[in-house]
Amino acid sequence: HSNRLNIISNEYKSYNHLSEKKFRDIIEKIVTLFMEQVPIKNFTRLGIRYIDHCPLEKLENEYFKNFYTPLFDIDRYKLEDIIENRMLFRVRKKNYQLLFQSAIREIDNSYKYIMDFDGYSINVEASNFLNVTDELKHLIKKEFLSNITENFKEYMRMTNE
Repeated sequence: HSNRLNIISNEYKSYNHLSEKKFRDIIEKIVTLFMEQVPIKNFTRLGIRYIDHCPLEKLENEYFKNFYTPLFDIDRYKLEDIIENRMLFRVRKKNYQLLFQSAIREIDNSYKYIMDFDGYSINVEASNFLNVTDELKHLIKKEFLSNITENFKEYMRMTNE
């Protein structure tokens, strides 16, 4: 679309972590350069989106509850019986909005639990874009952490070493 600027990366693992390449720096650089060429006073919508493809090695309720916080009644809809599942929530979070989608899908012959977080704000003053992306990142991280267990946090630490 001619009225949108999307910055997409599959390379960056960190928004602003001290020991990683920072996606925040890329956002700041690109948006600042863009605004020098195209003077913008206000962004109609400003957002950050994270899509996590998480392991789901076993389609079993106990395995799932060990790593994730179920968003649906998995005793009623057992994972063992799921062919495909999708859930979508669009909620207000103080000054922001969050679209949270989750799904269980087979991808490349193995199942994944997909958590898709799209945090955004409407009518953002251009000079405040970086503060808003910082706050959206914080909101998304908080939501992500509320959907995983301590066991999954430990699993992530082990795979990042």
